[in-house]
Amino acid sequence: MIKRTGQHLAALLGLLALTTTAAHAAGLAAKDTMHVALDQRMLVHRMMASYCYMGPSKRSQILKQFNASVRLIRKKHQQLRQAVEADAPRAAMAEFEAAWLPFKKLAVAEDTNAQNARELLPQYFELRDRAEKVYLRLLDAYGTEEGRWARRAHEQAVLAQRIAAHRACNELVATDGPNWKAVDSLVSELDGGHQELAEAVSHNAEAKYKLDSTQLVLEQLKDRVAEDQPVSEIVTAAEELMQKATQVANLLRQAGSNGNKAGGGA
Repeated sequence: MIKRTGQHLAALLGLLALTTTAAHAAGLAAKDTMHVALDQRMLVHRMMASYCYMGPSKRSQILKQFNASVRLIRKKHQQLRQAVEADAPRAAMAEFEAAWLPFKKLAVAEDTNAQNARELLPQYFELRDRAEKVYLRLLDAYGTEEGRWARRAHEQAVLAQRIAAHRACNELVATDGPNWKAVDSLVSELDGGHQELAEAVSHNAEAKYKLDSTQLVLEQLKDRVAEDQPVSEIVTAAEELMQKATQVANLLRQAGSNGNKAGGGA
């Protein structure tokens, strides 16, 4: 598991670099800010999953994954601050930053145990909701119909990590109550998203091939959740699905930029 986690970490860093590398030559374009915000949403869940999964021992490779998520969240926030001019998204970004600082301070300072996780959870919920608000405000300001399928694919990566966070946290504290969406509902949303994407990209051979490659991983994640398998297996499947979903999103964004059907550049 540790070796696979290291491989996932390296792959994640490469995939997230693809989200903005092409835009950096001329500065981050408005249409790309939504994908940076989706990365940020995904990383919030991934960070919390890593925090709860580490356990008191702070297993070294999982700690690296946690620290990488912390660094990337900060980087994504800085990219958005430099690129976004619209008032509503900037106000939401300020709210995110206000929630991020106390969360990070507590998360990096404490060992992971049930008591500390209970104290951190309210701040995680706040950060999660504010990250989503940033995305929604950017969508209102810059979203286009042409970009919907690239965004939908990217949201699959967010859902995969949200499921991982849910199950990892459940190992330390109860994950019921109004702030937790039922994991079965999250799995259904993930499954529905895959079916929608399959129909949307049916005329794009390359995107269809890439999306088909996610099917096995999606089924593995669903089975592991349904069978209540160990958190390590669920986290592993979520990492793999996150990588594949991000690849599909990047491909659809490129297809949209080239004017291809079922693309989604914005």
